[in-house]
Amino acid sequence: MIKHLLFINDSLYISFSKLIKVTQKQKDALTITSSRFNVPSEGKEISIEVKANIDFNYEIEESSQSWITPTSSRGLTLTSLNFNIHENEKYERRIGYIYIKSGSISEKISISQEAKESPFPEGLSWDPEKPDADQPITLTFKANNKSGLYGYKGDVY
Repeated sequence: MIKHLLFINDSLYISFSKLIKVTQKQKDALTITSSRFNVPSEGKEISIEVKANIDFNYEIEESSQSWITPTSSRGLTLTSLNFNIHENEKYERRIGYIYIKSGSISEKISISQEAKESPFPEGLSWDPEKPDADQPITLTFKANNKSGLYGYKGDVY
């Protein structure tokens, strides 16, 4: 109930009230704290906070299930989902996705993990790329401009 006073002059006023009804439709909400995580090659645990007024679940894409695994967690209104990102034993950066879903609402989280540090010096390459024990292999080394071998024209043993 809202009361209003209407002043006509210093000594005369009229009081009246009006009832106002406010109706707000509830909108289903599902939000996450971050949709992108960069993880070092040795792996680590990440935590995704989910704020929702609806039931939801998550799904790790099939191709990432071997290296992104859930850890147990519980929460009330603010849910923290924890996932262990296992060590990347490959020399390539990898990207995986986790989806938080509830009905038609979906949030996509991108997990990008650094590549394992290569044991080979920068600039080393070989041909063929996948060597065969019965075939010759050619090793090539192109030193960067900070290397002591940069510009060297002779053989290296």
